[in-house]
Amino acid sequence: MDDTLHQSSTPSRKQITVANDDGRVNWKELSVKEKAARTTQQTFNLGIILTGLVMTGGCAYFLYKEIFSTDSKTVQFNRAVDRIRSDSRVKELLGSDHKIRAFGEPTWNRWARARPIASNAYKDSGEAEHFMMHFNVEGSSRRGVVNLHTVKGRGESEWKYKYLTLDVKGQPKIYLENSDFTASKQRSRFNFMEGEPPRKSKTRTNDIHGTPKLCDKFSMRLLDKLDDHKRNLQTIHYGGSVG
Repeated sequence: MDDTLHQSSTPSRKQITVANDDGRVNWKELSVKEKAARTTQQTFNLGIILTGLVMTGGCAYFLYKEIFSTDSKTVQFNRAVDRIRSDSRVKELLGSDHKIRAFGEPTWNRWARARPIASNAYKDSGEAEHFMMHFNVEGSSRRGVVNLHTVKGRGESEWKYKYLTLDVKGQPKIYLENSDFTASKQRSRFNFMEGEPPRKSKTRTNDIHGTPKLCDKFSMRLLDKLDDHKRNLQTIHYGGSVG
């Protein structure tokens, strides 16, 4: 009779389900069916948490690759824009009254803020990475197109300009960076410092003077005129002697 009174005095509780389980009821007090419901609920909650972590990690990786990484298009674009804006020749050509504006491809929507920037990335046979891009710039007086090509060699961490140019219609192209020209100057300077003799040009031998002459159109014409002048002088000289 005491057991009956104890059971009747114990407060009843709602059956635990996947929808209403709040974790307050001790695991030992759950029935087999209720334990299955709690396990299902916790598994579902864990899946949501893991999915959120994966999505957060994916977003963080995307932001790093597209905005913060040195390999990102945004970093390459901002670096080139800073270089363009700091060049005195560009300021003089585009106009420095207002801040030079840089943007992507022209669009029919005048209100569009994010304009696509044309770019291309690839690896060559030597495993060097190449990045090419072109975009538009506009100043207070003119507008132009910027083209750039950067290279990162195998095992290197820094991108180096192969070229960075500005094209304005009706104006000479401005080279802000040109690695081919720079390398050529460095080679010439090295050869000069090392005392390397200059490369020999092709020569010809003049029949009258017997002296090597450069195979240059201007030089050829000049030498022919000198030969004619010398013949005339000789003719005058001998003719005067005979008379």
